[in-house]
Amino acid sequence: MRGYLFITLLLLIGQTLAERSWVTDEFKITMRNDESPPNSREGFVLNRRLLDHPVAREKLEAEIAALKTIPDKPQRKLTERHNRLIQEYESLQAEKKRIELELAALKRTSTNTVRITNERNELRKYVTELTRRNEELKQEKRELENNNTQRWFMIGGGVTIAGILIGLILPHLRLHRNKDSWGSF
Repeated sequence: MRGYLFITLLLLIGQTLAERSWVTDEFKITMRNDESPPNSREGFVLNRRLLDHPVAREKLEAEIAALKTIPDKPQRKLTERHNRLIQEYESLQAEKKRIELELAALKRTSTNTVRITNERNELRKYVTELTRRNEELKQEKRELENNNTQRWFMIGGGVTIAGILIGLILPHLRLHRNKDSWGSF
């Protein structure tokens, strides 16, 4: 019985002294209960296949669990910021479209401005020419009116002089009338 007690004691000490170890997730590990493969989670593995730190998957699971415990306040802030940025982007897109339309209108207007400026200059020249021609015609009209007045004055003077001469000459002319003759006056 002592041997039996000794074996039990050794087993208890072995379990107490057992260290926690991890196996890699990069390749398959064969775990043995003794000579045959086990059906449980406990067994024996070669020391060279054991690691003294957790493998990547366990680290990731631990990080995910830690992140799940963090309140979602930062995520909410990021979502709100994201939504604000989307609204700003849409607002800026609308402003950009408005400015592009305004630029197109300004380009059309500036093109028209050059054409209108050229037309205005041509019209100014035309108005200047018409004004000069109008002044010439007014001067010509004044000259014609002067000439017409002078001509009427000359005609009036001529008629007056002719009337005076006739008035002076007629009394000196004696016309002899024949009372018998029908054809003479």
